[in-house]
Amino acid sequence: MKKVTQYDIAKYLNICQGTVSKILTGYDQDTFPEETRKKVIAAAKQFNYVHPSLIIPKRRDSERKSINADATCKIVMLGDSSVFGEYRARVSNVGQSGLVVGEMEGDRRFFPIDPFRFEISVHGSMLDGVNVRGVPVRIERTEEGKLGFAVEFTEISEDDKVRIREYLDTLPEISSKRKWSGGRKPKPVPESPA
Repeated sequence: MKKVTQYDIAKYLNICQGTVSKILTGYDQDTFPEETRKKVIAAAKQFNYVHPSLIIPKRRDSERKSINADATCKIVMLGDSSVFGEYRARVSNVGQSGLVVGEMEGDRRFFPIDPFRFEISVHGSMLDGVNVRGVPVRIERTEEGKLGFAVEFTEISEDDKVRIREYLDTLPEISSKRKWSGGRKPKPVPESPA
């Protein structure tokens, strides 16, 4: 199945791709008629469009370590705080600023196009009972090759911060080397003459 792009949405709606891009990123919302905004967002939802800002890597603020723990996860819409879905999930990595959650199974098999946050409770590990809220910053593959969300913490209690810090101090750091996942390859650095 072909990945849906902003161009596909624009072609479907017979409007400019730049308009689609600006509406989906929330840029200058007063410039576009409300009817156009609603059509673009409805089409993006219809085609399960995933915005590039969730796919483009964002540099982590801290080290992360493997955990492989069960979790319960809610997706909560930012606008009205309604619960979009509830899931059983796995937390594969954790750090001081966020975690990676994946293998999500629940009442919905897709994710919202509108801004949302995660509410995550970790179970059955050294971090049993840790509760966090966070926003997705990218989609990435877990060590098992499955899709997961990298989640940046927005709310976490001081006690849970201490528990995560203590957990991080007990294990070796994960290698920061990643396999190439596609896209534009960086140009090789020329060797300097000897």
